[in-house]
Amino acid sequence: MAMSLRDTLSMYWLTIQGNLFPWLEEEIGSLTKKQKQLVTVLEMVRLEEFLRSWLGLVVLLCHIH
Repeated sequence: MAMSLRDTLSMYWLTIQGNLFPWLEEEIGSLTKKQKQLVTVLEMVRLEEFLRSWLGLVVLLCHIH
């Protein structure tokens, strides 16, 4: 059975908040509010599925102020 939209969004948010933010902060330091917004949008859009290489996106986060 397919998950509801609410359940899907909740699952993504828990993953972002519980895994992705802590990992990024460990790697590059504290994230600003804007960086967290960008990470959230990119995770929800799943941009990596449309790009050959998405490793450069992590570098991009370091330069956003």
